Amino acid sequence: MKKNVCLLIYDLGSGGAERVLSQWSRLLSEDYNVFMTLYGHNVTYEYGGELCFLEGQANNKNVFTKVLTVLKRAAALKKFVKEKKIDIVISFCNECNLVNTLSSHGTEKICSIRSASDLDSNIFVNYVVKSRNNRIVIQTEALKKTMIERYGAAIADKLTVFGNPFDSRKIRLLASEDAPENLKDILENKKTIVSVASFKRQKNHANLLKCFELVAEQIDDAYLLLVGSDSTGLREKVRGMAAQSRYADRIIFVGELKNPYAVIQKSSVFVLPSLAEGIPNVLAEAMICGCPVVASNCPTGPAELLCEDPSSVAYDKNGVFHGDYGLLVTPFEGSSAYDYEDYSDVNRFFAKAVASVLQDEEFARELKQKAILGARRFDIEQYKADLVALVANCLQ
Repeated sequence: MKKNVCLLIYDLGSGGAERVLSQWSRLLSEDYNVFMTLYGHNVTYEYGGELCFLEGQANNKNVFTKVLTVLKRAAALKKFVKEKKIDIVISFCNECNLVNTLSSHGTEKICSIRSASDLDSNIFVNYVVKSRNNRIVIQTEALKKTMIERYGAAIADKLTVFGNPFDSRKIRLLASEDAPENLKDILENKKTIVSVASFKRQKNHANLLKCFELVAEQIDDAYLLLVGSDSTGLREKVRGMAAQSRYADRIIFVGELKNPYAVIQKSSVFVLPSLAEGIPNVLAEAMICGCPVVASNCPTGPAELLCEDPSSVAYDKNGVFHGDYGLLVTPFEGSSAYDYEDYSDVNRFFAKAVASVLQDEEFARELKQKAILGARRFDIEQYKADLVALVANCLQ
């Protein structure tokens, strides 16, 4: 008889964690009875198994309502686990990890912490990590090292490093489709820099705009395409900054795309200027698309994706490391003000790395081939086998 697996996240609207868990639901559904369990009703990604909604939509009016919402969610989860005879609850992201930890549902628990920035996001993360009933899944060895340094060697046994799935065949098929009509001329005739990221502080759009200002000074036909959703209201700040640029007409706010791969594959270079990541899905997807990549070496993920040995990173005098599969730039120290007043050394380093790809066609072709070579490491069938084994081991 198949075991019952509850996959818990707030919704499946947008975002890397949401996309990964939707993929987990499909990969696990052949071997387990999967219940894709949400509190919010926004569903964009495909999923496997049965879709279920629990009581407890977001109510952030004040501290009291926030606490009450968490308690309602924990109670609803406990009731759901009993009704569906769930054998294991796997939660993604801080808010659902806390609910999974608080809920006394009596089954196995896995909590997935997605990035180093999650550790500092609220005071309850420590409770989730230290709870003796939780197993913790993280995405990189670098994050495991950070957590052991912070919480002590005693937690090492409860940490499992498990990356993200990538369906390379499907991504390449989607990448071969036509780009949106309004972007075709730019993609075919201009030098395009593409960023695919939701408008959140850690995605570092302000510093990216500064870098583009430096690139556009040198390259007359350089364009910046900003692809991504906005759930925080930050896009208007970024748009306001872009309007101040001397090259505002070359900064295109594309919005959210159902198929971003068709744009990535046809762009000149993909950029990831993030302040923090877990494993940046879109960086790996850009590699699969065969697009040259330039990434900030933020904690964590870019070095793991672009280097065979992440510990080997050593920057040249321009703050750049030529990784096995793309360019890594010295990480940004923090977010920038939304203006063009000051430029940091890292702004200049990142801009120079991007310009080097746009100005040298042979170098761009070399990086394209490196990206394709690196993407061969992403084997979805092996990933599925490992994921099924991970759940089975927890249920033993």
